[in-house]
Amino acid sequence: MSRKVVWTVALGALGLALILGGYFGLTRWRAHVQRQRDLRNLTEARRALEAGSVSEARRLHGDSRELGFPNAHLQQDWKRLELDLALNDSDPLRLLSIYQSDRALVEGNERASLSIVAALRQLGRREEERAARERWRGKETRKDAWLFLDAEALVEGGREPEARKLLESQRFQGDAEGLRLVRLARLLTRGDQIEPVLDQAVLAAPTNAVVLTARGRFYESQGSLRLAAFEFASALAIDPSDRGLREQAGDFLFRAGARESAIEVWSSEPSGRRSGTLWLKSWFWRRVLKPSNEPMVPPTEAGELAPFVALLQGLPPKRYWDSEAAQKIPNVREIVGRRPEFAALEILDACARRDWPGLVESLDRPGRQASLSPELENALYELGHWRVHSRVAAAPGRFEAEVRSRANRHPLLRELGETFARARATRSATVAFSPELRALVTSDHGIPALLLAVEWPEMALLLTPDGPVPAGVPELYLIEHAMALRSNRGPAEADTFLAGLNRSAPVDCLRGEVLLALKKTEEGRLLLKPHVALTNRHGMRAAYLLGIDALERKAWDEGRAFIRGNPTLAASIQGRELEAQLALAAGNMAGAESLFAPLAKESPVAARFLAERAKARGDFGAARDHIARLAGSFPDNPQLRLELLELRKKAGGRP
Repeated sequence: MSRKVVWTVALGALGLALILGGYFGLTRWRAHVQRQRDLRNLTEARRALEAGSVSEARRLHGDSRELGFPNAHLQQDWKRLELDLALNDSDPLRLLSIYQSDRALVEGNERASLSIVAALRQLGRREEERAARERWRGKETRKDAWLFLDAEALVEGGREPEARKLLESQRFQGDAEGLRLVRLARLLTRGDQIEPVLDQAVLAAPTNAVVLTARGRFYESQGSLRLAAFEFASALAIDPSDRGLREQAGDFLFRAGARESAIEVWSSEPSGRRSGTLWLKSWFWRRVLKPSNEPMVPPTEAGELAPFVALLQGLPPKRYWDSEAAQKIPNVREIVGRRPEFAALEILDACARRDWPGLVESLDRPGRQASLSPELENALYELGHWRVHSRVAAAPGRFEAEVRSRANRHPLLRELGETFARARATRSATVAFSPELRALVTSDHGIPALLLAVEWPEMALLLTPDGPVPAGVPELYLIEHAMALRSNRGPAEADTFLAGLNRSAPVDCLRGEVLLALKKTEEGRLLLKPHVALTNRHGMRAAYLLGIDALERKAWDEGRAFIRGNPTLAASIQGRELEAQLALAAGNMAGAESLFAPLAKESPVAARFLAERAKARGDFGAARDHIARLAGSFPDNPQLRLELLELRKKAGGRP
């Protein structure tokens, strides 16, 4: 072989060696860099999770997942992190997924085992639940948590006396004791038994938010809404960043009728992080109740709701749902079943398109666990079935039992329900609507009327068809439509609508009130004056409005005449307060005091006035008594409590 050939072969081999060495060296270097990045990501993710930055920990976990977790010996550490993320998010679906892929990991973690036992119970997987529980029998370190789970299992099995005996068998300290007593209180039935137990729970754990909210729910069940509000506010003040507490406090305010305050509580997360659940509640109720120009910033930690948030934000103005797009989201039916807002949006979208078959299908779809308005759903189901099939449904909607148990049903909902129930009971081929109800339900105003009946005014206005209202519909619907216009569109639009209606006492009284709000006082007075002597609520309202108008005009005698000319108003706290205010504005201090004095126990306005009068006389004992009544009515007002302490000192009593 010639030298030239030898050199050529040698150089080629050397080049190939260099290329291969460079390739393998680069590959090893890249693998080393990825392993180092994996280790750094794991360390930073752990620190982020410990610092409370869950979204950052999740991002770092996702980055390393994309790399395929190059550090083989760190893979178990990553799995532990993923487990901690699922526990931190209280995500039962993710936790179950981890449990099914790596049972040993979950079963070796007591906190995870507690959560998986609860999740398996919720899914009805009893054998797996019992097996998971038994693995920790005798090895429990969190004895209180296991006791609570065991007691819940007995309750679900209908063995409440045994559950109560189990809870009474042990005592704990601090928060655990407070939680034990809360669970014990749930097994009691009488209020006089429950309240002392909850008081003991608060004494044991005075700063435990779960204990405070439990007492808040008890007060709410007893009708003591102010005391309940204080407990919920106190619980939220303990940890303003706790989303569960924020959701519960908002839910309470919503049930108590303070809907706008509820939305504010759901919307204002002090940490700046926004959860998907609270965002969804705020987004839904803002669209349903009242118009808002405030932009809805997307949540920072939407979790499983992220694709739904994107779907809702991408909807055109007059669409409320997109079933086709929703079907492409993983686990859509399971998530939608747990979030009643999605079911409501699907229903409202069918209503907006007047798609009666689609509406009935949505209302009849299995798998949903709750409803935002059982009354609305039942009424729409009955009406929709009748509109589609021209006959009454064989059975009422799925929420009939809950609807029937409600004491104060709206007149329209009550009449509609009773009409369909009669037709079903008599197996009638036709539904015997009253003429007014038939005029309403056969028109496109039937759906807006039902939305107004459940107090969803903005959605009712959005779904109201253009053009005149059909003749013969119930006047109540017209009045409620006008009130929704006034609240959500302003008094001018309400006045325009009312001006086109037939005259009646309700219409005149409402329009008179609207005209006074528009500062068209002469026109408003002319409409109200003919009705001031009526003893019904319209007459009482007319007399009260004219009394307020007289107060503003400094026509004291005229205002008093309006009050005394209406016996219903004159006998009411509202009327007596107004008469006292007229006397006070006229400079008749003694007359105002004599009018306020009988109202001291019933009227906060009277209690405040009498307290100030007592302080001016130096009678701090009387002032203390009046402020004590106010503090009892407004337990969440710290200023009143401070004022009461000061008055007790001045009166010579104990602080």
